[in-house]
Amino acid sequence: MNTISDSKNGSVGGFISSCASVVTQAHQYLAQRLECDAIRRFCFLPSRAAKLRIAASARERTIVTAHVKPPDVCDRSADALVRVSRRPRSRTGASALLSPPGQLRRIAAPEAAAFTLLELLAVIGVVLCLAALLAPALASTSHGSKAFQCMNNMRRLMRATLIYAQDNSDFFPPNPDDGNTVPGHDWCAGGAGIGMAHEFDSDILADPHRSLLAPYLGGDVQVFHCPADNRVGRYDGADLAKQGLIVPAARTISISGAVGTVCRTFAFSGGGHSGPPIYPVNGPWLDGMHANMHNHPWRTYGKTSAVLDPGPASLFVLLEEYVLGLNDSCFAFSMASPKWVDFPGIVHDFGCNFAFADGHAELHKWRDPRTRIRALVGQVPVPGSPDWLWLSQRTSARAQ
Repeated sequence: MNTISDSKNGSVGGFISSCASVVTQAHQYLAQRLECDAIRRFCFLPSRAAKLRIAASARERTIVTAHVKPPDVCDRSADALVRVSRRPRSRTGASALLSPPGQLRRIAAPEAAAFTLLELLAVIGVVLCLAALLAPALASTSHGSKAFQCMNNMRRLMRATLIYAQDNSDFFPPNPDDGNTVPGHDWCAGGAGIGMAHEFDSDILADPHRSLLAPYLGGDVQVFHCPADNRVGRYDGADLAKQGLIVPAARTISISGAVGTVCRTFAFSGGGHSGPPIYPVNGPWLDGMHANMHNHPWRTYGKTSAVLDPGPASLFVLLEEYVLGLNDSCFAFSMASPKWVDFPGIVHDFGCNFAFADGHAELHKWRDPRTRIRALVGQVPVPGSPDWLWLSQRTSARAQ
């Protein structure tokens, strides 16, 4: 409802002009708001009879209210307050709003908008710029996702290791550094390095007799493989159904050479397997010359209760090993001098995942560019390396 009032001293003609101006402005606003395919309504202007009623009411200084009804219910009698008016196609703006009484005029629909070639090229350019900006972020997200999945694998393996210890009088699983496949004498059997016999044979990891953590993993062998390890090759196991298939590498994970158990034969002779694995590993590479013995001079840890220096939260048990140094499932490390014997992983944006004796896992980023091994080489001296120092503080401690 529109309410119009005249001032006490205003003229009738000025009041009528004001009414027409208000209606015209309202019409312009509505016309601008309507979409091209939705302009199906009609605009209404006061008829001559309505103008006379407004003028009479103005003389009496009263407020006159004009009602506008939709065209489908509009009164068609002589006393109708409104007549239907349509805008002609050729006229636009305020000049097309007022028309003679009784004359019907059509509202011109605006032409449909479309992209020009220049606008289309501009949109394509903006999309390409956004894609270029987002590409590094998406790549980083991919790396981060693989690192997170690898860390979860580490946690599962560490949990399985601790449950094994609970079931076996606190002993860590066997860890001779020979890649043997003798039943009952390795936590993770076989050699999974480049060109080795079990590089593409994950079946041996699911064998509960030769890989003693298998019963605690529910047969899931994928936890031994880092998702960022891109090696693939022809299956080289014994399952005839898999012959000829291209499969991912079986294993990337290794255990610290300072952690685990061996049988009496291996403990005192360095070879052969007989008897239960209830002796702490010797960790031969801890002295840098493959001659270390249990606690002479560097500590080794056969039981979880022996993890005192460093403590459980600081002693690493599992890590992902770099494939150029990967062989058996034991990670060799020199405590005596700064050098790499085996090489830690670098595939997570120059970082490596570790699992610790208290059960937690973490991703560590390296700082020394010498930690990045680019070719299959022997031992690599790294004097003054902060990466070697960090790992030495989490591998063992001098016992004597």
